[in-house]
Amino acid sequence: MRDLPILAVLWVVLSAIGEWVIQILVNHWPLIASAQGEETKYAFIFLFRVGAVVFIGVVLAIVYSMIRWRVREDDTLDSAHQYRSSWRFVVPWIVVSALLNGFFIIHPGITGLAKIWGMAVAAARNPNTIEVDVNCKQWSWSFDYPKQGIFNQTTLVLPVNTPIKFVLHSQDVIHSFWVPSFGIKKDIIPGETRVLYVTPNKITSTKDNLLTRVQCAELCGSGHSTMRAVVQVESKNDFESWAQQNGSSSMAAGGVAGGAS
Repeated sequence: MRDLPILAVLWVVLSAIGEWVIQILVNHWPLIASAQGEETKYAFIFLFRVGAVVFIGVVLAIVYSMIRWRVREDDTLDSAHQYRSSWRFVVPWIVVSALLNGFFIIHPGITGLAKIWGMAVAAARNPNTIEVDVNCKQWSWSFDYPKQGIFNQTTLVLPVNTPIKFVLHSQDVIHSFWVPSFGIKKDIIPGETRVLYVTPNKITSTKDNLLTRVQCAELCGSGHSTMRAVVQVESKNDFESWAQQNGSSSMAAGGVAGGAS
């Protein structure tokens, strides 16, 4: 029992160091450029922080035991005490593990999904939401903006801080629509129309950051790794100018509120 306070102090100190290292990693987190991605980022960081404390505790107990009770090479006697199991260890371990996993299912699991679903419901009711038809095939992407009269674009151009409704279609096999910096993706199944709502919240582009690109995330054949497209997230004014130059209808028809982001 006298070893428990020592273990506790070491656990607290090493956990504090671990959390400090995690904070450094968080400060250098890859680009997240959507409201939905902020939720997935939070979930990853939360699980990372809690998981680090648990990991440090388990490794510390193993290493401490190896050092504290290491048998000398010349000691050939049997141990004074032999234990195959101990309810004092097994029961608390099972209870704590079950409580932790149950907590993770609720938060950030259910709570995070509820926020993302809430964003989708709000976007579906928002008259300013931009609809983009995403068409894919082995191994290319094209994008249509029906309300703006813009079709067959190979670059995905989006306004910042505006909900986007992606309507996903596949002409052949299962693909997956994924912009890494958006932090969310969805499979595209042939013969089925699927919808994904995303709200870009940073002005960025493939040129600025390679994480801002359309990338197929479902193995779809020999050209899978090259199945990508350029993305440009622009201010609302710049998007409006682009739409007016490339489309057959005005931005008023497209439902984007004016004004710079």
